[in-house]
Amino acid sequence: MVTGPAVAVVACGGGDLVIPPDEPRQIEVVDGNDQIGRAGLPLEEPVVVRLTDEAGVGIPGRAVAWVVFAGSGRTMPQTSMTDAEGLASATWILGPSVGPNTLQAVVSEVGLATFSAFAAAGDGGGGGGGDVAPSATRSAISVDPSTLEAGSGISTITVVVRNRSGDPVENASVGSSGSFGADDGGGRGR
Repeated sequence: MVTGPAVAVVACGGGDLVIPPDEPRQIEVVDGNDQIGRAGLPLEEPVVVRLTDEAGVGIPGRAVAWVVFAGSGRTMPQTSMTDAEGLASATWILGPSVGPNTLQAVVSEVGLATFSAFAAAGDGGGGGGGDVAPSATRSAISVDPSTLEAGSGISTITVVVRNRSGDPVENASVGSSGSFGADDGGGRGR
């Protein structure tokens, strides 16, 4: 048996060398997650995802399938294309039953992003008024800015009154009281 060096010749057939474009690496939730809406109705905000390559640059022209995972809802459209910045969006219509809903945005050969929402009871139809009792644990108050130096400006106080299902209570009466005083120089009001 005789052994020796081997030589291999490889040719590309004379065509141009084509390097594939950057492949999408990640799909991420941009907006529309964790909303509360009425059962059977569209959410207030669209659901939005972004498809990016390994450098974080948006990938245009890829199909995003919107798949309802829980809650029996639907989306409009069921499939959308990413725009020049890699963004795609849809309107999510929640399922008819009160409770959690889950939606997935799926891009073939890339992965998925998951959205959650809660479907709250509607007004019950028929003029019954539904659940309009305010809930202290679901309502919110905010002040912006929260502190001011005396005589330097104003604060905006925002109150959102919600019922136990998380739905806004329209025409709710809100009262406030308090006392405001000048600083005594030691950081305490008088």
